[in-house]
Amino acid sequence: MKKVTYFDVEWANSKNKSICQMGILCEDFETDEPIFERGIYVNPEDDFDFHCVVKHQITQQKVANEPTFPQVWENVKQYLCDAIVIGHKIAGADFDALAKCLQRYNLDIPKLYYIDTCEIATRCMSRDLIDSFELKTICNYFGIDIETEHDAFDDACANKDLFLALKKCFDINLDDFVHEYSPVEGFVFEEFISEPNLRKAMCEIYGVIQGISLDSQLSNAELEYIIEWRKNNERFAKSEKIIHVIDLLDTIICAGKITQKELKMLREAIADYFLIISSSGITRSIQVLYGILKGIVCDKEISKNECENLRDWLYEHNFLKGNYPFDDILNLVETILQDNVITTKESENLQTIINSMLNPINELKSQVYNVKGCTVYLTGNFSYGRKESVAKFIEKCGGIVATSVTKSLDIMLIGDLGSEEYAYGTFGGNIQKAMNYKNKYSTNTLFVTEKDFFSTIK
Repeated sequence: MKKVTYFDVEWANSKNKSICQMGILCEDFETDEPIFERGIYVNPEDDFDFHCVVKHQITQQKVANEPTFPQVWENVKQYLCDAIVIGHKIAGADFDALAKCLQRYNLDIPKLYYIDTCEIATRCMSRDLIDSFELKTICNYFGIDIETEHDAFDDACANKDLFLALKKCFDINLDDFVHEYSPVEGFVFEEFISEPNLRKAMCEIYGVIQGISLDSQLSNAELEYIIEWRKNNERFAKSEKIIHVIDLLDTIICAGKITQKELKMLREAIADYFLIISSSGITRSIQVLYGILKGIVCDKEISKNECENLRDWLYEHNFLKGNYPFDDILNLVETILQDNVITTKESENLQTIINSMLNPINELKSQVYNVKGCTVYLTGNFSYGRKESVAKFIEKCGGIVATSVTKSLDIMLIGDLGSEEYAYGTFGGNIQKAMNYKNKYSTNTLFVTEKDFFSTIK
């Protein structure tokens, strides 16, 4: 039996091409009888490049519980070996991703034979007929629909239709297009570091250290927070940009205490990191402010000294005025310190308000029963499906999907899968912008999580 397999993959990032989805459509070449047809999600055990997520809408959370590549490979290799594998730009894209994954896990790269539909198209079609030789463009030329572009299985199915259309339209000898795949020598798996995530993590720990510094003491709860931060950000530990910061943190964690000298060294080391990166001063300072707030509340006690030092920091960063939560925090601490004391009740109230600011989505979410006539903005990634699918659902219910955040926005709908690029830890820049409008103009924007929306929508 001769096998033909239509094959496509999506990867988590551009550096390693770590596969996060495979599309396989295997058939008997002579009878067209299906042998294996499946789209398979893969946990790449690697970071996700934001630009890749935008393209295929597959997030780290979405595939966290899926099988890893070696588990998947054991089940699918029979459909790629001893077969002609057909794909679009398959050698430099899909097979290179496959080879990188195999080498990463010390698995043998088998002999692979392929036909590239892009090669057939470029050799047989006049450039006057078509703008480019991308899969979607050529499929459009032949009237072939791709159900969901950049879904690996749908792309594999579209590639089958394209291959058959090319074979029918042009008098080609398929033997001229069959090649043996030659993997690039020296594929190396690189530790992938997402710069926005690293920057966000560093702003957080800088702010936390600032918050801890406000009362000049390191409590057990604050030490536990530093240990937890270090554990959660292990993937950044080998980055040359912050290795000195990590070394200092490890010294502090081992000693179980922190001196004023170490605090100063830590702040200076993180400040040195900020000098070599480019980002908005306002964004970075707001991220630091959130870190400071986390540092203040992590020991569940706010002293007068902390409150005064927080006020001083806010005064020094007055350029943040108008950016949530700067104004609210400043008004709170100024009110509390009017009588030059902070009572237990005031401390507890301040902690409650700060915690709500650190997790605004949970605090601001509302039950929505009707979106008819409402303007809705979508942010983050949705477990329901692609944003286009969510937008269609809202429009079907009579809602209006907004393309930008404005003061007249009725609903901010937040995807349950969040976004790798959320700038402020638990939410992103668009939510921040809407909160700024709500704070400044007293808008009526409702902040709703995807789960609440779909559980209550009628």
